[in-house]
Amino acid sequence: MRGHPALTSQPPVTGESATAADSKHFYAGLALNDLPLSALMGDTWRFNSTPSDWHVVLTEVKKSTQALSDGTHHLVNPVATGSIIAALNIARRADIRVPFFFGGDGATLITPDCLLAPILVALNKHRENTLRNFDLELRVGSVPVAAIYAAGHSLSIAKAKMSEAFTIPVVLGQGLQHAESVMSCYVRDRSHDHIHFIDGIGGGYTLAATVLKRKLART
Repeated sequence: MRGHPALTSQPPVTGESATAADSKHFYAGLALNDLPLSALMGDTWRFNSTPSDWHVVLTEVKKSTQALSDGTHHLVNPVATGSIIAALNIARRADIRVPFFFGGDGATLITPDCLLAPILVALNKHRENTLRNFDLELRVGSVPVAAIYAAGHSLSIAKAKMSEAFTIPVVLGQGLQHAESVMSCYVRDRSHDHIHFIDGIGGGYTLAATVLKRKLART
């Protein structure tokens, strides 16, 4: 589903070196790399581990392929784009830069802890509006980067300069793929607003489920 570049050969990392008090400006402080993507992907030293106090936030339109037969496929991309806009508006107001990836029927963002709660509030409002106005269900979830590292996966980021006005984030490791698999292990009950977990393995899955359940209990 996602459109993020990734490389699987990186060893697991802990991210501990990037968890300073000012980690919220981690992405803004990354060096800008003005070289072809193929060359950048080969220079692993240009990548920095995502701080372990950050979070991967994911959205996905459920049953997006079914929308083709339902005649609502033209709404899938705008709904997914809307989730990026909602999150970036929160980040912009806080003067914080966050990397994001568009996947057609969903989006992935990596955000510092201080933005997680307001971004999830905005995304859940977007989810409710999407369901009410278009009868499309938008899945919204988050996975702590700490849980990704605990599961033995890496998540390193670099910035690539595509033009004078356009830069993109590039990632190494299986961290985002792992976050997507964790997200696919729970289902929200539309009637009772419950979260149901199907815990596949211990470690990262269990930790992510525990953190998300605690977060939901506080809301």
